[in-house]
Amino acid sequence: MRLLLSSLVLLLVVTPGLAQENDAVRKASAGFNEAWVNRDADAAKKFAVPDATVFSMNGSDTTNIAGAVRKEDQALRDGSSRETVVSVVVKTLGNTATVTRISRLDYKMKNREFSSPKRQTELWTRVDGGWKLTHLHQSAYSNFASSMDSFEKADKKTMPKPGGVVFVGSSSIRMWKTLNDDFPNSNNIHRGFGGSQLVDSILYVDRLITKYAPTKVVVYAGDNDVGAGKSAERVLQDFKTLVASIHSRLPEAQIGFIAIKPSRARWKLWPEMAKANRLVAEFTSTDSKLTYFDIAKPMLANSGGGMPASGWFIKDGLHMTPKGYEAWTKVIRPWVDKPVLKP
Repeated sequence: MRLLLSSLVLLLVVTPGLAQENDAVRKASAGFNEAWVNRDADAAKKFAVPDATVFSMNGSDTTNIAGAVRKEDQALRDGSSRETVVSVVVKTLGNTATVTRISRLDYKMKNREFSSPKRQTELWTRVDGGWKLTHLHQSAYSNFASSMDSFEKADKKTMPKPGGVVFVGSSSIRMWKTLNDDFPNSNNIHRGFGGSQLVDSILYVDRLITKYAPTKVVVYAGDNDVGAGKSAERVLQDFKTLVASIHSRLPEAQIGFIAIKPSRARWKLWPEMAKANRLVAEFTSTDSKLTYFDIAKPMLANSGGGMPASGWFIKDGLHMTPKGYEAWTKVIRPWVDKPVLKP
């Protein structure tokens, strides 16, 4: 497996025309998925070889794309669904290609609304100069499932009251042990889960945010995104998707984005992180319901243009000391404490 991945990386670097091949696969995949989402069996079959196989969400196999489409349609015949694609990764190796697509499915059945994150893997093969789908595998997106379970167990013991403030994001939120003391005037809902990226908050938006009907949402994410190689533009796009996901259920919710922090451990990535911060700040300035918290400025105030002082961080150089959270609180608390005016 390691040899295959190494070969794939090498091909991605040196193969002429690979970008065009990836674009061709991406276009074919997008066409198939449009047909799939629209439950158009005839259109879906045009993108697949005749004996394409499907492994569906419920664990059953079929050798017929049209039959799989009809099964999807039957499962949703009493309601409606909407798919939000949050990540698409295309990898081409010779005459084969894989597409990994992560989506959130929003369902409405009678009077009930719920969402389900989904991972979809497609295998494509070059046929007569074009690309055809040969295998489709769907499964539930299970990353951070244990974190979601722990949140829901806590809710069963004591369900937070509506109208609170949700703090959501990666480990910098999870490790904010003094959060309730730092924001004593609000009903705080602590929903940090370490290692997460913006895509994860999008996929679990109902379980993390909208189920609590908060008036305000504080987001810290993007740190791990850039750390994983995502661009500043991708951070902005994913934040936009998260905002749209929240506002589709809670149109009046106020949303604040905590700037990606400058850290000693990821200092080499700071230029891209700073760019992401600028893009998000520009975006939030266009909507009165959005706010950008510039916590980077105080952390770099006395750095002389270099990396932030070690006193902001614990030994790993990434996660913060109480001093760091004190600085964040000074920037964020006025917004949290400000009353929300009813429209």
